[in-house]
Amino acid sequence: MTDKFTHIPAAYEIVSLEYIDEIKSQAALLRHRKTGARIAVLANDDENKTFNIGFRTPPKDSTGVAHIMEHSVLCGSEKFPAKDPFVELAKGSLNTFLNAMTYPDKTVYPIASCNDADFQNLMHVYLDAVFHPNIYIHDEIFRQEGWHYELTDKDAPLIYNGVVYNEMKGAFSAPEQILYRQITDTLFPDTIYSVESGGDPDVIPQLTYAQFLDFHRKYYHPSNSYIYLYGDMDVEEKLRWMDEKYLSHFSYAPVDSEIKFQKPFAKTKEVVEAYPLTEGEDSKDKTYISYNTVVDTSLNKELYVAFQILEYVLIDNPGAPLKQALLDKGIGKDILSSYDNGILQPVFSIIAKDANEEQKDAFMDILTSTLQKLVKEGLDEQALLAAITYFEFKYREADFGSYPKGLMYGLQMFDSWLYSDTEIFTHILANDTFAFLKQQIKSGYFEKLIEKYLQIEKQSYSRIQLTAKQTIEYIKNTIKPGMNLLEIRKFCEEKLLESGADSFWYWDVGAFVFAGDETCVSVSGKQYVTSNRVIGNNDIITIDLSPQMGNIWGDYARTIIVENGKVVEDIGLIENPEWKSGLQMEEKLHAELLRFATKETTFEKLYYHMNEFIVENGFVNLDFMGNLGHSIVKTKGDRIYIEKENKTKLGDVKYFTFEPHISFPDSKYGYKKENIYYFNENGLMEL
Repeated sequence: MTDKFTHIPAAYEIVSLEYIDEIKSQAALLRHRKTGARIAVLANDDENKTFNIGFRTPPKDSTGVAHIMEHSVLCGSEKFPAKDPFVELAKGSLNTFLNAMTYPDKTVYPIASCNDADFQNLMHVYLDAVFHPNIYIHDEIFRQEGWHYELTDKDAPLIYNGVVYNEMKGAFSAPEQILYRQITDTLFPDTIYSVESGGDPDVIPQLTYAQFLDFHRKYYHPSNSYIYLYGDMDVEEKLRWMDEKYLSHFSYAPVDSEIKFQKPFAKTKEVVEAYPLTEGEDSKDKTYISYNTVVDTSLNKELYVAFQILEYVLIDNPGAPLKQALLDKGIGKDILSSYDNGILQPVFSIIAKDANEEQKDAFMDILTSTLQKLVKEGLDEQALLAAITYFEFKYREADFGSYPKGLMYGLQMFDSWLYSDTEIFTHILANDTFAFLKQQIKSGYFEKLIEKYLQIEKQSYSRIQLTAKQTIEYIKNTIKPGMNLLEIRKFCEEKLLESGADSFWYWDVGAFVFAGDETCVSVSGKQYVTSNRVIGNNDIITIDLSPQMGNIWGDYARTIIVENGKVVEDIGLIENPEWKSGLQMEEKLHAELLRFATKETTFEKLYYHMNEFIVENGFVNLDFMGNLGHSIVKTKGDRIYIEKENKTKLGDVKYFTFEPHISFPDSKYGYKKENIYYFNENGLMEL
């Protein structure tokens, strides 16, 4: 192959130049000097040439302006004023691909053709369309493609109409599309991915013509453009022509179109959303249940492919273990998966289709237990190898079905290029990635990915801790004067088992229950005996729960106040001043923990600080060992404590409890509040 980049026009500077053996192409990244336009070229002997111009188009709302713009610029331009040149091209061109697509964060205009003259003409039409559309002189384009009022006759109601408006009405009636929108909206509430770039039919009519034009002025500028050329062509001639006809007519204009990251959540979110059924349609077997997680960024080239492998092994492969486990338990009529790695922060989803809402807990139980088993016992090595080989073969053979490979390489490049000007060819340089993944089959690499990114262990801890929290809420509504502590313990343990616990990790006791002056008692679980004390009309009760699911522990305690025969939910409404002060101090202690503790804080340092804090505030620590909590592990004997001489850092354990058991000096009443805590990117978090 001759060097295609010997005589690059002076209007451009070469940022990088390399040969990509995997696709037998000279690869160049160029920058247009005057405007800053980015140009990537893959020069090779493929006669099926591809051109694509894309723009980063982050929407700020769900009016669908990016989508309406994509339609509108192809409705005539300065040099090609025909009403619908796109239709004319589709009918009369020799193209092998002709389209335009709106994504959540970008809009692209790709074409492909084997005919040199046709290819040149298509480039000309598309560049004129995006840079000089007729939208500024024909406002009816906006109304036609976006939205307008319509009256079919004088007695008919006024309705909305428009190409994009009607298209999105159809999309918003499809349950799976509703689900996918809900997933991104929930996972990315603080970013552009929380809005609908295609347009929400309820919001589209809020878009004004002026806002529409402002969007084009801002984003459809060479300084915000990504231009891609692929195939056997005179690169110098194409670059010179683009500069002379289009790029040189603009000056540099900085465009703020950066895609922002979503910060991780402190805890898992659960969202329930309804979707419409047809009139009279039965809702049985119509629920979608999904588990969704963010997987690092699309710039991670190993994860970009590795989660395609995992999706195939877990769900798509015949007899895939996770899919089969869910189907065997009757969770839905089909199990779907999705791995969207075409956005800044990829999303991996596991979905039960045609299920029922009451199967939600069973779905999570089977999902977590199956993945835990696969992590513990290892994934099928033959299945992993088969999956890697399958995707590697598709990559090497450029097997994209009926789509031109140059088109698909270009779209794949956007998965990194849009987010980093230095990571252009990352995902088409995949030989090393496939070699790396093959080497990891026996290393536990894929199992660690499940553990880390699907957060199965964290989900298991969250679920068993949630069981404990729900049990406390249940018992608050159950406690009545006249009940004895044995009854309360029985109710708690039955509720824990009913809600998902299979046993109790602390000396086989699920609920330690104390009342009145017993709340000052601090005793080892091995020595604990539940009294038959009866709850009074005004009483104080401490309940400490220790549910277990497999070898995953929950640990949760609360002191509950009964006044005038009823549980007082709001601390501020407690009438007994001593009880009120005790519970307020517990809140203060946990707030101080969150303020003070870091990953570098040792258990010993936390012990001294919090005990000093307790004394300074006029209380005493009642714990029989003097400690304030412990690590959460799999075996009781492996626990380490918040105590003297423990030099372990808090960040060195996955989870730990904080459970100060306190009292006023010489008081007969004690108070306890226990949570499990862990560190993530945001600092210390309650589980």
